[in-house]
Amino acid sequence: MNYEIVKTGSKGNFIVINDFIGIDCGVSFTTVKPYYKKLKVLFITHSHSWFDHFSCKTIKKLAELRPTLKFVVADYLVQNLYDIGVNKKNIYVLDTDKWYNFNAFKCQLTPTVHDVPNVAIHLSINGEKLLYATDTATLDCIQAKNYNYYLVERKLWWRWIRTKKTM
Repeated sequence: MNYEIVKTGSKGNFIVINDFIGIDCGVSFTTVKPYYKKLKVLFITHSHSWFDHFSCKTIKKLAELRPTLKFVVADYLVQNLYDIGVNKKNIYVLDTDKWYNFNAFKCQLTPTVHDVPNVAIHLSINGEKLLYATDTATLDCIQAKNYNYYLVERKLWWRWIRTKKTM
């Protein structure tokens, strides 16, 4: 398995796995352009007002340029994709905590702790396993023992959530 962390952080996120799987798309199309022709699947973990994981403009352009691109999401992102014109037949809505077989890979979404609904992504490709988790206060809810790769981005916003919960 190979991966490229194209961009990560509060100004945008985009990861590419094995050249054909994208994870999150909170970047400009210029950033995605070198990769988009090979992409077959785009996972999106979550969306919030600063668009660092879900750029409406870029995702809309990808959907237009790649009419067979599969968008894999949890149910809370479906309306966002409909709103920007993604074809319903290209949206794959996965239940959490269940493994799905897409032939070239298997995947599972696991809910994580954030100020909006969010998931971690488990991928299994050719016997190797990868966990991608971002914007979460804790990994306590995730089981990923003996994985080959752990791509985890953790931000300091968790203090804000803990403060908010105690109010």
